[in-house]
Amino acid sequence: MKKRLIWLFLAGALVGFGVFELQRAASNRAERKPEVPETAVLLEVSITRTTSSADDSFWFTAGRPQWDAEADGHFLNCEYRAENGEFVERRDAKLDDAQWEELEALVRALDLAPYESPDENLLDASNSDVTITWTDSGEKIKCRYTAEGADALDAFLRELASGTQTPAELEETE
Repeated sequence: MKKRLIWLFLAGALVGFGVFELQRAASNRAERKPEVPETAVLLEVSITRTTSSADDSFWFTAGRPQWDAEADGHFLNCEYRAENGEFVERRDAKLDDAQWEELEALVRALDLAPYESPDENLLDASNSDVTITWTDSGEKIKCRYTAEGADALDAFLRELASGTQTPAELEETE
């Protein structure tokens, strides 16, 4: 009788795990890359990596201003650790039209896999994603991808961050 109960328990656990994996796969399929029309305009792009080490974690967001809701144009916000160990933080650093157009061309050329969250049982797993928001004919199209293969985007955003100044830094130089 005990063996039968143990086998019944194990079979139930296996079925439960199978159902969980099917639901997870269905959820990931729902986030598949939507078709982005050529006429779509880039609204915002962000890349984020979280790890168990704060020094290896970073985030970048380029698009609408986050701290000055009345500002016009495109802005860069980020926090990351530079190669020299310096902590870099930018809040609403203005991007000019040429920088924004270069960023949009880079984003259009990316070929990234749809985002899949790391195994929730891994305590020290890193989690990286790229989220791109487009607009076309008044409709927002939000796409989420894994950041694997987004090294060019990461490098470009770091380069932008090193060459931009925040509104507070601009005031100091005046």
